[in-house]
Amino acid sequence: MEERVCANCFRPLGPGNFCAYCGYDNSIDIAEDAAPLRRFSRLRGNRYIIGRVLGIGGFGITYVAQDTFAMDRRIAIKEYYPSGIARRDIWTQQISFGNYGNEYNIGLRRFEREANMLAMLRGGRAASVVQVYEFFYENGTGYMVMEYIEGHSLKELARARGGRIPYDEAYYILKELLKALETVHSEGVLHRDISPENIIIQPDGRLRLIDFGAARTAQSTGLTGNMIMLKPGFAPPEQYDAAGNQGPWTDIYSLAATMYFMLTGKAPVSALEREAEAANQKMRTGMQQIKASLADVLEEAMALSPDDRY
Repeated sequence: MEERVCANCFRPLGPGNFCAYCGYDNSIDIAEDAAPLRRFSRLRGNRYIIGRVLGIGGFGITYVAQDTFAMDRRIAIKEYYPSGIARRDIWTQQISFGNYGNEYNIGLRRFEREANMLAMLRGGRAASVVQVYEFFYENGTGYMVMEYIEGHSLKELARARGGRIPYDEAYYILKELLKALETVHSEGVLHRDISPENIIIQPDGRLRLIDFGAARTAQSTGLTGNMIMLKPGFAPPEQYDAAGNQGPWTDIYSLAATMYFMLTGKAPVSALEREAEAANQKMRTGMQQIKASLADVLEEAMALSPDDRY
């Protein structure tokens, strides 16, 4: 009989489902309609062993995995899997996309470009950005191999703090994020999905910016398609338009929205709703619990018109 191992840390699993090493409950599963790879599937020949699902987004599924060619280190693997388009054969694990071939392939090319962009941002000034090791095709889709980052998301941290994060701590987080963004923007890359879910606080207090699934270069890529990726409340108006004027100011809006979330415990009103004065006033009311000078800064950083932002 093959030895049972934990789907989170890949150490031997004793009787029952709780891992004695990491405490993970191996009985936890996710909704069947998400159609992830089977646990302990192998990719790239026998190199990568798939473990539990770390997260599911509109355009991908991220897993913890084991790299058997690198001292069995834990890594993260993100699979391109656009919801509503992709379907997985449960026996072969191959991906199909029905009549959405054009949309699927456009997204897959963007996904590969994301991996290539992040691979260029290794180390040095990019230490706050998740590191990508390689990209490959398999099962009719693409896979991005990344470092596995221990820690909790900013959203989880806020929940643990009772919903809001104290100003001094929030200000430190903001400064670290600005440093990470400066590096990303200097390479001509936009993140386009900054939010509390995509910021990880590591056990030593360091910040890491993850999930560049919506990233693109600031210049035209020659790719077309109507696939719009955003998080309401954290995305500026130009992201709701596939032809919107996007640039570093787009990430500045999302960064300010994240600061608003940290200090108020609530996501801002969505940019589309804010075009109505009543909704915009609702956001200003939420800012009353923020120091006036900082509220002015956040309001300018979240101006509806890109020309009015920093």
